[in-house]
Amino acid sequence: MRSFRLIACCAALVPLTAALAPRGTAITFAPEDGLSLTKTYTQTLNAELDDIAFNMNGEEVEIEELPTISITSNESIVLNDTYDTVEGRRATKLTRVFEELTRSREQVTEEESMSFEETSELEGLSVTFLWDEDEEAYTTRFTDEDESADEDLLEELFADADMLGFLPSDEVEEGDSWSVELDDYRRLFSPSGELTFLDEEDEPTRDDIDDQIDENLEGEIECTFAGVEEVDDVRMAVIEFTIEFESEGETTEEMEVEDDEIDSANQSRIISIDSEYEGTLYFNLAAGHVASVSIVGESNFSVEEAMLIVHPEFGEFSQSQTMFFEGELEGEITFE
Repeated sequence: MRSFRLIACCAALVPLTAALAPRGTAITFAPEDGLSLTKTYTQTLNAELDDIAFNMNGEEVEIEELPTISITSNESIVLNDTYDTVEGRRATKLTRVFEELTRSREQVTEEESMSFEETSELEGLSVTFLWDEDEEAYTTRFTDEDESADEDLLEELFADADMLGFLPSDEVEEGDSWSVELDDYRRLFSPSGELTFLDEEDEPTRDDIDDQIDENLEGEIECTFAGVEEVDDVRMAVIEFTIEFESEGETTEEMEVEDDEIDSANQSRIISIDSEYEGTLYFNLAAGHVASVSIVGESNFSVEEAMLIVHPEFGEFSQSQTMFFEGELEGEITFE
């Protein structure tokens, strides 16, 4: 009788024991309606020339000494987002102010130093993103006070500046891993989408090669849940991630020549990139949004410029130069 009662008591305790067992962590995007966050994205790339390859008519040409070339690029993007309404793990109405949009680049050689600045006409403007449940997409418009702004600036913007693609869809336990769509790297490196940066002569700095590089991306993004940490008395879910990708873009155009005897002349440009990054994302579990992100890694790239001339008597003449750069990238994102 006593053994039966012991078994019954143990059986009765099973649900309680299961309820007390460790459960997974839900990392769910759910900021409260009306919450405003200032999102600051900073990024620095330092690159140095590692090698040069010259080629003339298919023959490699040796160079006597490698020149010194260094490039430093900086980017600062500050957005103020107000989550007017949130439902189903997304903002159904989001108001965004583009507070600061700047880029700079410095190129230093043995002979000279050149600096370049980029700005965007979106800086200072406000945009509203409205979720259309039927279309399963956002509609985008300028807020009333900026309704006279150029609507072409809205074409390639997206609402997600919260790295939603990096978050797990289900509860996770420490050590769990998941893959992220490669296109979501843009949520990290191009927050809010194409911001239409202009050079000092108000010409767009993005060109066909940039579009091709986006289209030709190959690689992977992997995330791992590293557990929960207390940061300033706030429970933070910690997600570690790695990004590996490579891509290439190319343009070719005809050259203007004054020699009537030349049949044709073309010049081409090919940019190839090969990058490996690792980063850490902190997610505020109580507030339901990302708190910060840090990322570091290698960003190597090459630039090939080539020329092909066709002469009716002497045939083809080709020449190319490829510069190989090794770069290191550091980035920080804060949500406050």
